[in-house]
Amino acid sequence: MDEDKSPGNDIMKKVSKIVIGLILLGMIALAWHREFLLELPYNWFAQGIFVSEDTDSFDPGPVAGSHFPGLQAEYNGGRVTLLTDFAGAAGTVLVVLRSLAKSTICQQQLVQLEALYPQFSAAGIGLVVISPDEPFVQDTFATEYGITIPLLSDTAALSTITLGIQNQAYSRSDRLYGTPYAGSLVISRDQRIVGKLFLENDNTRVDAAATLSFARHLLQH
Repeated sequence: MDEDKSPGNDIMKKVSKIVIGLILLGMIALAWHREFLLELPYNWFAQGIFVSEDTDSFDPGPVAGSHFPGLQAEYNGGRVTLLTDFAGAAGTVLVVLRSLAKSTICQQQLVQLEALYPQFSAAGIGLVVISPDEPFVQDTFATEYGITIPLLSDTAALSTITLGIQNQAYSRSDRLYGTPYAGSLVISRDQRIVGKLFLENDNTRVDAAATLSFARHLLQH
């Protein structure tokens, strides 16, 4: 009997074809679900970091009911002192990030906020983010992750100081001096502070959905 036509060789050829087919199917599935697989470590990392409410007494920044003190930030090459140009029909939420360049938590938070940006707009709530990052850092991140929320740059920490949200853990000689507390300010159409979300644990954030719900409750009543 010809060795190449033996029953054993036929079986091995069939098995090889099946294995190759399974490998190809696996490669196709991997490519199809690549984005999901890449997000798995990020989603695991986010567990326990994002919470649904602010339950502590930590409360830096302007007193609720006071007038919004303004900013000294940069946006699209110009200076921003007020948020009126970004306000929605109901008001504005200003989200403060510690750093997009250095904080994975802040990066994930911004991606979360972007996913709900249309819902903020639909509720008549303007959404603005400010961080101490250089504009090119913000622009690079925005391009890579499809961020369309306005990103204000506060490299000199002037807005942080004006708002009274400067992290007191860092002295003037520290390279992190001027780093803000991460959180959110809810501002009415008449430029009053009507609510704040700041957590004492700097490794946690109020999630985007809860922030929207909190702002909607305050601004639409």
